[in-house]
Amino acid sequence: MVKRLAHLSVLFFAVLAWSLPTRLFAQETTAPTFTEGIISHDSDITVNADSTLQVRESITVLAAGRLIKRGISRDLTTHYNDRFGNPYDIHFDGVSVDRDDKPAEFRLRKLSNGLRIEMGGSEPIAPGEHTYELTYEVNRGLGFFSDYDELFWNVTGNAGQLPIQVATATVHLPKGIAQEAILLDGYTGRLGSAETDFTASADRQGNATFRTTRQLGPLEGLTLVVRWPKGFVHPPTDAQKHQYFLDDNQSTIIGLLGLALLLGSCGLIWFLAERTLGTGRIMPQSEPPGGLSPATLRYIWRNAFDQKTLVVNLVDLAVKRQLAILEAVNGSYILGKVPPSAQSAAPDSVDDEEISADEALVLRKLLASGEAIPLKPSNHAVIGGAVEALHQHLRFKLERIHLIANSRYLLPCLLISLATVIRSGLAIQGVQAVELITTATAVMLWGFACLVLAGCTIGTWQSALSDPQHASTARKQAIVITAICAAAFAGEVAGLWVLAWVASTGVTAFLLLLVAINFGLHLYLKHSDLSGRGLTDRIEGFRLYLTNGEEGQNARASRRNSTAELESLLPYALALNVEKVWGEKFAAALALTARGGEIKYNPAWYSGPHWNPLTAATFLTTLGSSFSSEVSRSSSPLKSSPASSAASPKGRGDAKA
Repeated sequence: MVKRLAHLSVLFFAVLAWSLPTRLFAQETTAPTFTEGIISHDSDITVNADSTLQVRESITVLAAGRLIKRGISRDLTTHYNDRFGNPYDIHFDGVSVDRDDKPAEFRLRKLSNGLRIEMGGSEPIAPGEHTYELTYEVNRGLGFFSDYDELFWNVTGNAGQLPIQVATATVHLPKGIAQEAILLDGYTGRLGSAETDFTASADRQGNATFRTTRQLGPLEGLTLVVRWPKGFVHPPTDAQKHQYFLDDNQSTIIGLLGLALLLGSCGLIWFLAERTLGTGRIMPQSEPPGGLSPATLRYIWRNAFDQKTLVVNLVDLAVKRQLAILEAVNGSYILGKVPPSAQSAAPDSVDDEEISADEALVLRKLLASGEAIPLKPSNHAVIGGAVEALHQHLRFKLERIHLIANSRYLLPCLLISLATVIRSGLAIQGVQAVELITTATAVMLWGFACLVLAGCTIGTWQSALSDPQHASTARKQAIVITAICAAAFAGEVAGLWVLAWVASTGVTAFLLLLVAINFGLHLYLKHSDLSGRGLTDRIEGFRLYLTNGEEGQNARASRRNSTAELESLLPYALALNVEKVWGEKFAAALALTARGGEIKYNPAWYSGPHWNPLTAATFLTTLGSSFSSEVSRSSSPLKSSPASSAASPKGRGDAKA
């Protein structure tokens, strides 16, 4: 019995020892279940005698809705370097796609080093097997060497995320090539791999076949190399090489032509502007041009900012019953908010809606607390802040005025530039038109705005560093504007990166150059006063009216005989340095309205020693001088050194008078 059990035990262990390696080996060699991916990728390539290629690819996939939802894509490398290191592009034409023997939707998308064919539409495909038939023609796909010609071809691409069970390729060479003269080589695996997991053979008819011997994983592919003797395929002629050069550089050539057209347009615009705006004829007009506020009018007229700009702003607010100016006997001033009851009681009160934006800004800066504010150095932070806020507001407003005035010249140039960028980008195969147009338009306009903002930022820093009266406030505002400018430029850099991805770095470089030229034209028009000459002439016409009293053709001027109407122009006379002449006209108008030789008028917006009916002609001149001095003194902190008075900007504002 014991002997029988021993024999059975030996037999059991013998069977186990024989079957275990067999089972382990079977587990190791059994392929994993293929649930989704490419079942087969079959490529049929015909090499024509004129060096072109005809390619037909049959791709059978198993879709399960996880990796393959709406279709598949095929990446084609188009950018190569020849044996001398010169870059060249392979061109693909006549692309067509069928799915399950029916035409299918597809689109071409540009990649950094090639072209992607996206096969599929917006609708998901049904789970199961589907076959895609992809055909296209290739130009410049062959290499021509001294002793042989060569086809170096990536059959499947190396960017796919789908596994490939098997990949095959058949290359049909021109007739007459001996079987033994055909040399075959290739690679499998990831990009740059030297693996050779494939079989290859050539028959007597000049057909070379390749087949992988293992499943290809994601980012793996099959690349084949076929060489044959010279004389069977004709290399490109000189005319074809010239055409290749034009095709490779079509985007650059279009960009250069657009650049030349833009420069020519800029020259023509300058010539026409000189002829049409060279007369500079000034006609008197009784209304401020464009409804500009006194502060804006002065800033444009002088093309600079001074303390008097804030003074005329405050005087206009006072005339409009929004601000009360109180002057003490010692020459000090107090600014206060006019009560609503006093505003409504005034017969010629002005609604808040008629206050200009710069006046509302100053009113908010000075009287935010609702309490009166004395003009003295201890309040330099508030007053200096109002000065700088008004300065920056007018700086940006003047820039907008110049942009509007320049629009008739800049708009054609911007359209030429935008058309150049778009056409240059569309010359690149695979660029999406909608993405290019949207991105190029946004980046160009944003870039132009960034340059305008940069100019304002530079001007802000120049003011902050050169004006010690309110340097602290000015520098704070300069830092804020610089931060805004930096954020704007960061957005522009991001937009340029997107444009380079959508089109190319060359198209991006052309856009930057074209924007710079347009901005240079804007600066030239602004500084040469070609675009702003019409506005400047109208301002001079208004100043001529204030000086000489010529009413021109305006119907309203015939009714300007009341003190309220004359009073409304006092801030403009102060802004244009004709307060003395206008004061005399104002005094004469008051004398005409006097009853019994007594002038009843008193300015409701001013209270102080400078008003006297007998000296009404000099009231505005005296007020402007003393008020400007106090604003200048109170906008900077009190300094102990006597030399501090030398830093006062008093007198700068009347350099043009």
